[in-house]
Amino acid sequence: INAEYGTEHHTTHPMSSRTSLNDAQIERVFALYDLGTCTSYKPMTGGWANSNFRCEFDTGKVVCFKVCDEKTAEQVKRTLVALKHLERHAYRTCHPIAARDGSCVVPLPLDNTDDRSTAPPCVVFQFLPGVAGDGPNNESESTCARVFALGAALGALHSLPHLAESEFTEQFAMGFVEMAPFVAEQEALGTPVHSFVDQLRTKVLHRLQSRFAAATDLPRGLVHGDAFLDNVLFTSDTDCALIDFEEVSRDALVLDVAMAIVGGC
Repeated sequence: INAEYGTEHHTTHPMSSRTSLNDAQIERVFALYDLGTCTSYKPMTGGWANSNFRCEFDTGKVVCFKVCDEKTAEQVKRTLVALKHLERHAYRTCHPIAARDGSCVVPLPLDNTDDRSTAPPCVVFQFLPGVAGDGPNNESESTCARVFALGAALGALHSLPHLAESEFTEQFAMGFVEMAPFVAEQEALGTPVHSFVDQLRTKVLHRLQSRFAAATDLPRGLVHGDAFLDNVLFTSDTDCALIDFEEVSRDALVLDVAMAIVGGC
């Protein structure tokens, strides 16, 4: 197998190097799928919490192989519930590809062991062409058009049919109603409070405490949770796909709007 250790312009973060792969691991993983024989693989840029690889096959297929370095298999499976909902409603993103047995989460084969308890979970995703957007570093017509395109992608996401809370209960870790419990939990530890926690308490919660009740009445649904331009693939300034749904959760929809403003304007 041609193992290229270059870069792929799928995203713009530094390349994640938490997990490296060898030919034997690649062969064992893709023996579980009906994709053909993997002929080349190389790390992709991006993925603060994942290791991503662009994999090509003798059938002409191309996929993104994601090693989830910071999540358990159960956490990944919960995320896939939301992604399957997006796929059912033809939402444009990188959808997961199931193995031959129907599973979308497989353990990474570890060298010289059959113990799967320590193996990080992996998912094979469709590979979409495109170039990730840049941060808010200019006010060009191109950047403005891309922010509008991101807004349209979020609008489409927020307009999807409702996903029952009984099916998907994940809450955004730092959403409106999660801040106060988080601060209380940190203060209860009996150890010196981190400066970030102190700032949340004194500069954020103090100002927003009276508005929490109103915040809980905002329209809620599935949110991407990380709607920065570098999580958007563009084939043109007006055509894009929102990707990297690792933070997908249920929260106030305005959270994504605020995130997009911070990350794109």
